[in-house]
Amino acid sequence: MSDARGSTIRRLYQDWVLTENTVVDRRVLLEFINGAKIVSNGFSLTFEGVGIYGRPIGQIFSGFTYDKLVWTNATPELYLEWFGGQADNVIDNKDAFELAVRILSVSKPNGRRGGVIRFLGGIYKFSPVSLDNAVYNIRFEGNGTKAISFGSNADTILLGSFSLRAAQGSHFNNLGICYISPFSGTVIDVSANISGTKGVRFTNCLLGGLYAPNTTLATTAACIVNLSSAYDCSIVDCTIIGGQIGIRLNPTVSPQDGNIITIERNEISHCLVAGIVNPHQQANICNNNFEGTNTIQAPDGGLPYAISYDYPDPANAVIFGLRISGNWFGDRTTFGKAYIRLPRTKGADISGNFFGGGYNNATDFNASAIEIYHGSTLNISGNCFGGGMHCVKFTLPNGGNSIAFHGNSTQYAENSVTNPNDNSTGQKFFNQHTEDDLSILGSK
Repeated sequence: MSDARGSTIRRLYQDWVLTENTVVDRRVLLEFINGAKIVSNGFSLTFEGVGIYGRPIGQIFSGFTYDKLVWTNATPELYLEWFGGQADNVIDNKDAFELAVRILSVSKPNGRRGGVIRFLGGIYKFSPVSLDNAVYNIRFEGNGTKAISFGSNADTILLGSFSLRAAQGSHFNNLGICYISPFSGTVIDVSANISGTKGVRFTNCLLGGLYAPNTTLATTAACIVNLSSAYDCSIVDCTIIGGQIGIRLNPTVSPQDGNIITIERNEISHCLVAGIVNPHQQANICNNNFEGTNTIQAPDGGLPYAISYDYPDPANAVIFGLRISGNWFGDRTTFGKAYIRLPRTKGADISGNFFGGGYNNATDFNASAIEIYHGSTLNISGNCFGGGMHCVKFTLPNGGNSIAFHGNSTQYAENSVTNPNDNSTGQKFFNQHTEDDLSILGSK
């Protein structure tokens, strides 16, 4: 039998058990009937072409290791179901997932590598997956886009934890990647190791605690996405919800290499330590919605910090070239904490943001909207400060130089710019003009 393209279709009505290393000609397509599959029996199978007819929805390969199943040219979209996986929230898909990833990540004879792993709708359950230094040029494609509202479920959910350190050129799209309590590790670790992490993308994904109907949101994970020291990576149009830290951009030690990070148009909520921790050089945090109120763990408080750091020595933790713009910082934070908390900065722009806060300036909802240890060549402009005791607070005496604070709406702020370590009680770090016409350019 031939199809319209002139390929020969070979139908398998029963299992094909290999008895030798086998090559399938590029003009042959295999069609699997009534659950038939190919059994490795210790031998390899090489496809010179796509090799698969249609889109089988069950297991078609059995007993293969990643080096025994090879496509030398055109690679079909792979399904975990082909390797015994299933979206039933019961079967452990770890082995099927790791096999599919390794098959696509191995260099082909023509020098190329990569491909697509496509997931059907449902919940794919995983025991911890470990694929460090093994993920190259793979697109993980789900069935449906991200949640529109906080806590809703995507149609395709990968339920488990994934260590994919040093992944390169990989894209997660239209997926839920979630965990349930009491898991306390990192859900998705794509941080750099000695080999580096480059070109990893998350788009239209739901990332974080599983919020099933009639249950509470999981918030036990230490971190949802770890992008520490990564290069040219992005999280765009996603929902990040439920964990201690939403997104980590650098380890707890002093900032390391890594740049060109984009976090844009995301909904970030219910993170009990901070939404984003340790932004670093050339990080762009733009047009996100940080929903402050945490109704699960802190019904009377809020998101402790939207953006913060956990460096033990902020004096030596220098951020270069950071941009935080166009974000909505909704509701108030936990009592006495800022929306944005940064260590020493050199070249940072915080502009065009809305800080929700409480609109009663007699109540100390926030110690400040922005708290910076020390700022240098720092621009804070075009923001609307909706509440809090201070707009900006420097925590180091003489906490900044070459700072521009201008064009901001400070209508509801008690003090605009302050240094709480100043010896003169109540003295502002800069001279204050009228609330809505504040233009402070320069430095000390």
